[in-house]
Amino acid sequence: MHTNIRVKKLDGKNRVHQKLVQNDIYKLLHHNLGQFYPKYTTWYKEKIIKGFKQGNRIILVIRDADIVQGVSILKTPNSKWNNKICCFYISHEHRDRGLGKLLMHNSLQVYHSSKKPIIMTVPEEKLVDPADSKSYLDFLRKYNFDITEKIIGKYRPGKIEFVLMRVSTG
Repeated sequence: MHTNIRVKKLDGKNRVHQKLVQNDIYKLLHHNLGQFYPKYTTWYKEKIIKGFKQGNRIILVIRDADIVQGVSILKTPNSKWNNKICCFYISHEHRDRGLGKLLMHNSLQVYHSSKKPIIMTVPEEKLVDPADSKSYLDFLRKYNFDITEKIIGKYRPGKIEFVLMRVSTG
């Protein structure tokens, strides 16, 4: 891992950060995750962009120069919602360099003082992706996430969306 790589928390009121969320991050996530969520574009615009600008979403990003290498989108802690990692992604070409560990550590720190469990959902194809050298499920288990539910057809007919939960130690 490069020692100059840092996780940056984006500011929803900053126009440069807004453009990054609307363009680069959207394209990265849509290209890699959009196939698993048929209404991805609507979800991203209505929930993520709008929530980010209103302060209801926290976006953590790892960038090197102008290239987004990883992103974590979280619901704001201690709100009316559950603590949720809405999206967690490290681009394929930047995996196995410690970036996932760095980004997950920073994501969990957001919820450090909350007593609520942290949840996330993952499509069946991504939980154990043959294109990855390591299992995403194994990675998540290192951070005490466990599968608590399997929902068939939540986003796509006949496909499983796994719900994972981590009980906070905060």
